Amino acid sequence: MSKNLTTVMKDIGLTLMSTLEYSYEEIKEEHSKIKETLKAIIGDITELSVDELKELGFKKWEEESELYLIPLWAFDLIPDGTVLESISGERAIKGKDEIDLDVRIGCIAWGFEPK
Repeated sequence: MSKNLTTVMKDIGLTLMSTLEYSYEEIKEEHSKIKETLKAIIGDITELSVDELKELGFKKWEEESELYLIPLWAFDLIPDGTVLESISGERAIKGKDEIDLDVRIGCIAWGFEPK
């Protein structure tokens, strides 16, 4: 490869990385704005009715259970300090304990019982 081509390819790589970094920052900023808007519209998502949760994509874990699993997109809307329960029965506090965000059927393996 000629030195000229190497320089050109390096410049292209730097330009692409710069563009990606800028785009990523814009996406993060917009995501943050969207979350704040949703929080203002929805309020405390853990206070919604079962029908409202279902409309937002929450899914009942098992027929005999009252545990509704959280869609990944809504996890950030759950207030810190909320006690969540996993499908295995483990309990964790959002914002304090580690919560696995692995997704199955569109939801994480953690949820809560609607009031």
